[in-house]
Order: sequence, then C-alpha cells, then structure tokens
Amino acid sequence: MPTRDDPTQNRMRETLLSLDEALVHLLKQLKGIPRVAQDAFTPWETTCAALREQLSQETVRIAVVGAIKSGKSTLVNALLKGDYLKRGAGVVTAIVTRIRPGKRLRARLHFKSWEDVNNDIRQALVLFPPDLRPADGENLDIRQKEIRDGLEKALASLDSEHLISAETRNVHSVVLSSYLEGYSKVYAMLSSSGSVREFFDAEFEKHRTFVSDESLAVYLKDVSLEIPTERFGSDIEIADCQGSDAPNPLHLAMIQDYLASTHLTLYVVSSRTGIRQADIKFLLMMKQMGILDNTLFVANCDLNEHDSLENLTGVTEKIRNDIRAIRPDPEIFAFSALFDLFSSQKGALSEKDRARMLQWQKEDTLVSFSDTQARQFESALFQLIHEGRSRLLLKNHVERLWIVSSGILRWIGIMETAVTQDTSNVHEIIEKLSQHQKRAEQIKGVIQTTLEGAVSKMKAELKADIDGFFDTGATGVIRRILKFIRDWEPAYEAYRDVLERDGFSESLYRIFSDFKEGLDGFIAETINPLVIRLIKESEKKIINHFEGISNPYEELVNDILEEYNRGMAALGIPASVEPRYGSIKVDMDWIRKGAGIRLPQNEIALRYSTKIRSDAILYFGLFSFAGWIAKLLRQKAPDGAANGVRSLRKGVIRMKRETERTVSAHFKDYRENIKFQYLFKLSEAVSRYLLDALGQRLQDYGATLALLGQTVDGEREDRSRTLETLRASKARSIEIRDRILQIRENIESISQ
Repeated sequence: MPTRDDPTQNRMRETLLSLDEALVHLLKQLKGIPRVAQDAFTPWETTCAALREQLSQETVRIAVVGAIKSGKSTLVNALLKGDYLKRGAGVVTAIVTRIRPGKRLRARLHFKSWEDVNNDIRQALVLFPPDLRPADGENLDIRQKEIRDGLEKALASLDSEHLISAETRNVHSVVLSSYLEGYSKVYAMLSSSGSVREFFDAEFEKHRTFVSDESLAVYLKDVSLEIPTERFGSDIEIADCQGSDAPNPLHLAMIQDYLASTHLTLYVVSSRTGIRQADIKFLLMMKQMGILDNTLFVANCDLNEHDSLENLTGVTEKIRNDIRAIRPDPEIFAFSALFDLFSSQKGALSEKDRARMLQWQKEDTLVSFSDTQARQFESALFQLIHEGRSRLLLKNHVERLWIVSSGILRWIGIMETAVTQDTSNVHEIIEKLSQHQKRAEQIKGVIQTTLEGAVSKMKAELKADIDGFFDTGATGVIRRILKFIRDWEPAYEAYRDVLERDGFSESLYRIFSDFKEGLDGFIAETINPLVIRLIKESEKKIINHFEGISNPYEELVNDILEEYNRGMAALGIPASVEPRYGSIKVDMDWIRKGAGIRLPQNEIALRYSTKIRSDAILYFGLFSFAGWIAKLLRQKAPDGAANGVRSLRKGVIRMKRETERTVSAHFKDYRENIKFQYLFKLSEAVSRYLLDALGQRLQDYGATLALLGQTVDGEREDRSRTLETLRASKARSIEIRDRILQIRENIESISQ
C-alpha cells in the first residue's frame, strides 16, 4: 500500500510542481540580464504555466457501479477508511457523488438553475392529459404559487398506477412530486444561474440529507466531496454512481456520461443476490461502450448470509461464472466491505455496529478470507492507478519539463560562451545559430504541411465512419431507432378498461406514456452505449493516426539536434542535452481541456404534439358520429369502446409518424455535432499539439540571435554582470535538469 514516503506518482507530482516553479523562477532571473526582452522566454513560460494548471486539475477517474443496495457506498467508505457517504441512499434519484482527496472535509452541492428545474417539469408534463396540464406550459415557473397548486392538483387526480413507481412505470409523476415536496426546503438556495452550497468539517454530514432525500436530490446538478486522506493522490476521483438498475432512462444517461470519461470501473455485486438480470443488462451495456475490460469486480459479502467458507466461495464462483459469459477471466474479489469499514473505525462504532463486529469476528475462517481478499483487492486497485493512466500523465509532464530545462540550459550555454568570446567568435556563433534556425524553420514547415494533410485525411475517414454509423441504411443507428418506433405496438385490448373507466384522453395518455418510456429506454440502453463506443474508437483512431505520422519526424528532430550540438561543441559550447528525447504520446485529456472541446450531449426530448392529440380526437368523433348514423339506419353500430380503440390506433399511427420526424432530425443534428464540434476539432487540436511539441524541441532562436548581436557591442561591465547571472543560473539549471532526468528514469524503470 503506497504511503507518503514511497516513490509513488503522488510524490512525483509534488516534485514536478516544485521543479516547474523553479523553472519559472529561473526564467525571471534570466530576464534580469541587460537587453533581454520581456517576451524572450514566452514559449517556455507558457509551457510551465499550462503544466502547472494541468497538474492541479488532472484527474484519474474511478467509477463505482452496481445494482441498488449492492454496497457501492459502503465500498467507497471502506476505501476511504471512514463513514463519509450515506449508506443505503434513495433508489430514484441519480446523483453521481464525486469524491477527491482534500485538506479538510468539504461537500460542494451544485444546484440546478430555475430554468433547469422548470425544463425538467415541462418534460415530466409532456404526456400528461391536457386537462391536468397548465394552460401555458412553455412559460411554466414553479416559483408561481398557482403553478405549484395546479401541479399538486394534477398529481392528486392521477390514480395509483401513475403514482406508484414500484414497477417504475411512470417516473414523471415521481419527478413532479419530488420537486413539489422539496420546493419549500430549497427555494432560498436556488438562483437563475445555478448556485453552490458548501458544508465544512462538522457540518459535512449535512450533505447526506440532500443526497438521500429524493425531494432534495432532484434539485441537485452535481455533488462533489473532499476528504482528507493519504491513501489516494490529489489527482484521483472516485465516483459513487446510481444503481445499474436505475429506473429512469435519463438517470442511466447521466451514469453513461460519467463512465465515458472514467479510466477504471469497480463493479459491485451483492453476495446475497448474485448476478441479476439488471447486472447482466448493465454489463452488456458496458461491453458495448468498450469499457468492460478495464473493470475490477467486487463480490460484496454479507457475513450474516454465509454459514461457511465453502458456501461463500461457492457463491463467489457462481458470480464469476455468470460474469465470465460477458467478460472472460474477470478479476473478482470477495470480501465484506462493511466489515472492512468497521475494522478501520473500531473506536467510533455504535453499540449496534460493535455488536455486529464482535459476532462476525467469531467466524475466524470467514473473517480471515474476507480480510485477505480485501487486501488483494486494494493491491490490485492501487497498482492499476499508479501504473496505468497516472504513469502516462506523469511521463508526458516530465517530457515537457525536460524540453524546457534543456532549452534553458542550451540558451545559457550559448550566451555564456558568447559573453566570454571576442567579437569574431561571437559572429561565428551567430552564423551557426542562423543556419540552425533556418533549417529548423524548414523542418517545422514540412511538419506543418504534413500534419495539415493528415488532418484532411483524418476528417474524411471520420466523416465516413460517423455517417455510416448514423446512416438510415440497414445497419445505421437511425434506422434501428426508426425500426423500434415502427415495430412498437401497444396491446390495445389492455386499454379497453381504461377507455371505459377513464375516457379517451386518459387512454391516449397511457399509450403515449408507455411509448415514450420504451423509446427513451431503448435509446439509453442500446443506442447511447454504441455512440460512446464509436467516439472512443474514433479517438483511438485519431491518436494512432497522428502518432504514426509524428514518429519519423521525432527521429528527424533528434538527428537535427544532435547535429546542432556537434556544431556548437566545435565552437566551444558544450551540448546540454545528453539523452535523446522520448516519443511524443498524445494525451487526449490535456488536449481536450486546452482546446475547450466537450463531447456534445445526446438529449432528445419527445415533446407531446397537440396535433397528434387533436387528430386522434377528431377520429374518435368521426367514429362516434358513424355509430349515431348507424343507429338511425338501424344498423349494428360499433360500441363506444370499439370507437375508442379505433381512434387510439389512428392516434398511434400519427404519433409514430411525428416521432420518426423528430428523432431523425435530432440524430442528424447530433451526428453533425459529433463530427464538426468534437471529432474534427479534436483532430485539429491533436495536430497543433504535435506541431507544438516538435516545435518546442526545435526552439526558435530569434531572441537569442538578437541578444547576441547586442552583446557584441555591449559595455564590458554589462558583460561582467551578465556573466555572473548566467553562471549562477547555469548551476541552478543543471540541478533542475538532473532532478528531472532522475524522475524520467524512475518512471521508465517502473513502466518496464
């Protein structure tokens, strides 16, 4: 288990931050040399500033997922060695609680804006019968008392089938009732632009009320916690996600959004239930997303449920076999997260928990097995954290610092030699630098032209991939959605009782509600994972494409620098860069943040169409009129229920037609946004990233040349002071470079 004294990535991060600060200070000193322009070192200063920001903001994200009541929050608490998260939180709300190490206990609750809240309510009302909806829905505002009174009246008018969500038949009524119930409690906390409330130290536990109370959690947009711990580095974020059997498709989409950005997933299964249908469904979704391979599994054991080790290992093996059908050779650990949590809190347990702990400790074999598995799990977890994504991040940062420190040392060497040489020798140095600069500019021009061509080629390939994926052809996503819409058919006879008891409007509402629930679920469970996988594969394609192009140029740049160093050595300027530069690795997180590129959200709102309803009512009226005519002619007239069913069929046909148009238009826009607002911009940003990275190695010496020309004509006393500053800076620069080199070698040895 890593500690503060171990040479882990957390300690390396702190060292890199201090070295970055040292380089910034060194550049300030060099600016004090006479005739050095204030913008002479801008490229290096920009690199140092960006690196400092990235080291502070960079995050390795770990998602904890699993079915409701599987023990996700308990596992997170066990990892943090404290009872920080509410255990047994609500099952309807979908708040991803993000936890990061901090200096003190702090909970930050990000509330929705009033517009966010009102939009949610409008969506929940989309399919309500018209007599239960506010007249002016588009201008609905929950802050108006008459609106709240109207919503409460509408909810009170609904029968138990609408209000009870045991089968999660209608989540809209749950959302409405939660907003209304919590309004008076959170009114003062919300604002037009969104607001944040913080709880520190002794008040930290107050955040639990908001997370576990559905009427409060519905107003939240984000929950982030900071917890003092030395177990994780400051760059680690653990997210306690909603259950994999979350009832609301929109909640599932929120979990998918977080999973799409995670580097590691912990999937928790309760030993009481084993793998359930909801788990299989969610794991298949993760496989579709392309994130299942980077997952550790935890069989969270309830020690009260197992009377022997054989029973526990048998249950674990059953879980393993069930998972193996989806993920070959899953890495699974079986232990009691609650026992592990209690073990770390011995002095702070309640009497009830202490009694449970004492009872479990009597089962020596079970407890010993659980403890061993818990330690093995933590070892595997920390190994993945420290030798996976974090190692790559640090390696890239070390490379950037190495480039800056080597460039500074080379600059100092040139200036030191020039100050101590006579005029003719300085002119020779200037001539050599000019030649090098011209060649460097030529190479950078060639690289830029090549990368521009690579961007065009990459865009063409991405366009073909994305268009094919969203195509309306047989295998395209849009075609699959349209097929779902066309194939969906309600069991009309099942609505006869509703039609006779509650009338046509209520029956139509039920059908539309069932249809929307089915379509939303299909998009969330089947389409969204495929889109996320496509985007991940496209990102990998971009990385492989540009890294493959940059590799030959990296060799060329290294050769040019070696040639340059030999030329400088012939002039009495020793080479400052002994090892060759390492290969450039594309860091997508760095690039996305730096370029401000965000993946477009796939939000589709199936709004209720008044034309659909009016058409259906028209058909109902025509059928009723036909029945009245039949009576006059003494023919057998269809009964009222039959008229209603015929009207419902016409309404469903119109509903499907309108929905097809809505969905087709939405996904075509979404397709274009993915191309132009994300992947195309990402390709351009990666190209700039590589050009900048290679360009930094071929540092522009324009400022150096100008300064050397001025130095030739400078006063001797200026040269004396300059030489004093240069020599002091040189000693410091060598010290910084050597420390960077040591970290570089450590990372390389650990990676191997």
